[in-house]
Amino acid sequence: WKTRGFLDATVEGPLLKKDEEEQTVAITWKVSEGKRYRVGSVKVNGAPTDLKERVEALIPFQAGDRIDDVQAWRLLRITMSELMRANGYAHAETFSRLFIHRKKHAIHWIYYVDPGPRTKVGKITIHGAKKIPEALIRRRLGLKTGEAYDHTVRSKAQLDLMDLGSFNVVRVKDDVDNEFLIGD
Repeated sequence: WKTRGFLDATVEGPLLKKDEEEQTVAITWKVSEGKRYRVGSVKVNGAPTDLKERVEALIPFQAGDRIDDVQAWRLLRITMSELMRANGYAHAETFSRLFIHRKKHAIHWIYYVDPGPRTKVGKITIHGAKKIPEALIRRRLGLKTGEAYDHTVRSKAQLDLMDLGSFNVVRVKDDVDNEFLIGD
């Protein structure tokens, strides 16, 4: 119930009614929904200027809308980060926070964005190629030190190398994967 916006919902029970003769038990929970909350406000803080409109466009709700699915809306943070990663901010992280105003039955929603720096190709190292010259791999890879980098570039590079027909597996690894650590 709370995930659907009924933040004051209460559940009583279970009440058990046994029927020894039938060897059954009827189980009853009494739910009091309370008032359904609405979106009080929604903001995106910290999105890079060049992607701000696109990040905001991912939000399917606005102030005044009823709360339909708290969990799905929280997980939009992943989609927002993926959009930024695919557009040159490979370290992007987004956090979703809800601030509840119980008297007004409203939730104020803020997505906090940490895009990180624009990502560029750094050092390129090739491992495991035994029969294909490194120069050919580098040429086909299409990555050059100092150029813009994002996850779509990585995907294209992997496919371009597979198209050589000389590899069973190609992995272009990067060090931009984000690791969320909980501090003290």
